Amino acid sequence: MTAVNSALSAAQCEFRSNRAGHHYGAGIYGGPNSTAAVSSCLFAENRAEGSGATIGGGAIKHEGEMLTVTNSAFVNNVGLLTMGGSYPGATGGATQSLGKLVVRGSYFGGNQANNGGALAVYSAATIVNSVFSGNHALSGPTLWTTGYGGAIAILASQPSQINLEGVTIAANTATEDAGGIYFSGFGGAATPPLVENSILWGNRSSNNELAQFQEQVHGPVNLWYDDIDGLAAGIPGEEPPQCPGCMDADPLFVGPLGVDGLVGTLDDDLRLAGGSPVIDAADNSGFAGITTDMDGNSRFVDDPNTADTGLGTPPVADMGAYEFGSAPAAPTPTVTSASTPVVGTPTPTSTATPGDTAIATATSTVAPSATPTVCVGVPMAPVVVDPPDGTTLNVRRVWLDWTDVSCAMHYEVVVRARAIDGRRVGWRRNLTESQYRTRALPPNRSCFWQVRACNTSGCGGWSVWSQFNLVQ
Repeated sequence: MTAVNSALSAAQCEFRSNRAGHHYGAGIYGGPNSTAAVSSCLFAENRAEGSGATIGGGAIKHEGEMLTVTNSAFVNNVGLLTMGGSYPGATGGATQSLGKLVVRGSYFGGNQANNGGALAVYSAATIVNSVFSGNHALSGPTLWTTGYGGAIAILASQPSQINLEGVTIAANTATEDAGGIYFSGFGGAATPPLVENSILWGNRSSNNELAQFQEQVHGPVNLWYDDIDGLAAGIPGEEPPQCPGCMDADPLFVGPLGVDGLVGTLDDDLRLAGGSPVIDAADNSGFAGITTDMDGNSRFVDDPNTADTGLGTPPVADMGAYEFGSAPAAPTPTVTSASTPVVGTPTPTSTATPGDTAIATATSTVAPSATPTVCVGVPMAPVVVDPPDGTTLNVRRVWLDWTDVSCAMHYEVVVRARAIDGRRVGWRRNLTESQYRTRALPPNRSCFWQVRACNTSGCGGWSVWSQFNLVQ
């Protein structure tokens, strides 16, 4: 899709396996004097490759006035320089934004570019409640510096305010500098970005001269109430990093590798487990005007088992993209069929003419149903049925059963050994029935499990933890 001198809108679409060269994004190109709004879209395996001064934006290349991305996912997109020499490296494996940018509630995983594995920012930007996981900045065939900013490269050369608020940046890599966020600063000409209420953890660089802290974030960046890997050790020979309200503690993600054991895929679960030090540890003022987290659940929730270490009137928010223990926020009613699933595949359609609005929509065929049910937001939490809490069993594979939930399309189950924040020994998604048989679990120990229901609006709250004990 291309917009020049026009407004483009894409909603509920999938952009997959597109190719672009020279100056264009493989999924969407927003040219001069254009605006683009993207909502609830998936961009996967798109590639922008070639030689030129502005190669990049494997999924989206934005040169217009404003790009807004909401509740979307960018997975395995690529922006790479194929012929170098005097050309700079390609930037922004998922998105290259030369104009103003707003990103809310979106996931970036497994994207690659020479600089800014997921995102390259050249102008004012606001990034809120989003996750960057397993993106890569790779060195390229050029005399220019490449391999900077595994997740994000901020390359603004003019005064532009760039804010990251409630962002989780984990397990991204770079060959040269900053697996997490790289900011060049351009000799002081650019405004230092603000990274607030965020988590930067486990990002790595192949450059052994960098301190662990610099692998997370490198450059003159303002930091405020963040959890940063390597912060305590700082940078050898330099003053300790200035980071009021910050910490250096394992955030205790639920499942950063997901079920497939791979970082940078859609099943990465960077929600917070119980006992995480970043719970109730943010600065509430940073979330001014923000009422929900990445799941669309309430942003301000108190965990009674965690002391407030953040700033503001309780309830104090959590660091990162997800709020622990959050209940669904004010819902938006949707209508689904009570007895007949949706059939067919959504088919994106789009139109665009100069001066008009380019709109992409998705349509599906729904089998008729005589009794539609009004579903308001995400489903309610299921109730555990079997085995009863505290049961002792002499089997290794356990059947788990829970109540059916109205408006649920599928369920997710997690099983942990020894404690509710213990090692995960079972995890399944997309279960269409309200029961699940585990694999062979470790013998002679206690296990804890919970389940939640999901639909097109997202996933509801988890059930209460239930325990069973294995003696075999």
